[in-house]
Amino acid sequence: MRRVRSAVFALLTLAAAPAAAGGWYVQAFVGANFADDIEFDVDAGAIETSLDDGYVWSIGGGYRFKYFRLDGELDTPRETDVDVHRLNGVDQAGSRGDVQSEAGMGNIVYDFNKDKRVSPYVGAGIGWAEIELTDFGTDENPEIVSAEDTLFAWQILAGVGIDVDEHWIVDFSLRYYATAEGDFGTAPAVGGQRIEVDYSAVSLTVGLRYNF
Repeated sequence: MRRVRSAVFALLTLAAAPAAAGGWYVQAFVGANFADDIEFDVDAGAIETSLDDGYVWSIGGGYRFKYFRLDGELDTPRETDVDVHRLNGVDQAGSRGDVQSEAGMGNIVYDFNKDKRVSPYVGAGIGWAEIELTDFGTDENPEIVSAEDTLFAWQILAGVGIDVDEHWIVDFSLRYYATAEGDFGTAPAVGGQRIEVDYSAVSLTVGLRYNF
């Protein structure tokens, strides 16, 4: 996780570049996280894992330029429980486990309606994520995989900011977040092979920004 935090600090330092007009801000948000299914192959066949809905929250900050914002954020673990593991399309009894994704992201955001009370925006970001697959198992195979990897991550976002007063902005956003494929090792009981797994999710968030 040190690698993720270092990336965030570097991006925040970059945000300090001089600008003709703008200023610093801090932000925080919380929201619902809807993770996509995870798929990988083992010796017994193809496994598809459906995940329950979860949550995400984040803190960060950055600098607003004339038309753009450049910021960094640290997302707390998007912890999501396993709904069901399917082996070759068949639900497995006693499916269990969870997935966590913790990320440090740097974003560039374009605000429409600059300096107006309601300002829609779009943006994109890149960073590093630590993905952890914990206690994946079923009644037949109590341990399928428990492993973690640090991966490249990216996201696209769109939302709207609503000015409350001179400093405070309420922020609503829709985000699509994804990682590169990670390399994980399965337990000996299911072949002890290496598998490649990526993670992606859609999040709906509400948050606050404070402009200094």
